[in-house]
Amino acid sequence: MATDLRGINKFPHCAVIAATTNAHEIKLPSQAAQVTIGCQTAICLFGQNNQTDATSMGAANMFVPSGNILTVKIGRGTSRAESVFVAMPTGTGNISVILEEL
Repeated sequence: MATDLRGINKFPHCAVIAATTNAHEIKLPSQAAQVTIGCQTAICLFGQNNQTDATSMGAANMFVPSGNILTVKIGRGTSRAESVFVAMPTGTGNISVILEEL
């Protein structure tokens, strides 16, 4: 089930997503210009294109090593992503997310 953060209006905003191997959609507020994700204890996955909420994470993803973070700037105008997706390659884990307005 997706996490809807579109109502957030104070930045930076931190959230923790309980993730599985299925893609978990994070709906982004229009003011968010950057998203950072990471997991302290395991590898996690980040994706945007060709992903669908609550289904297996598609091949178009980026892995984030355990204890590291990945920061991605969000496009503007017609190239802007309305959501991003996170998952675990195996098992379950908590993925930390930070949304920033630049």
